[in-house]
Amino acid sequence: MWNDIIQLALFCLIIVALTPVIGGYMHRVYSGDRTLLSPVLSPVESVIYKVIGVNRADGKHWTRYAGAVLAFSIASFLVLYGILRLQHLLPLNPAGLPPLSPHLAFNTAVSFVTNTN
Repeated sequence: MWNDIIQLALFCLIIVALTPVIGGYMHRVYSGDRTLLSPVLSPVESVIYKVIGVNRADGKHWTRYAGAVLAFSIASFLVLYGILRLQHLLPLNPAGLPPLSPHLAFNTAVSFVTNTN
């Protein structure tokens, strides 16, 4: 029991100690300031923006953002539903599990996409 309490106290102490460091880093990132990782991550970010066609200077209106979230949610649902229905055909199924029924696959996919359990 004491081991559990010590482990929990140590975990909380680490979280409290890291909060100002990580919070300061997040503040610099979201303010657009240069950080320690900027020389490494800025080129990667620029390549990703070019590939997906995003102009970093443009803001995003709430309607475009909502549309992007909706499109991502629909795509996530379709991919997950497909995986659940076709899992018997997938290579990483060592237990040989059969596919889920359409109703259960739908319910599971909706639950994951909407974050409801």
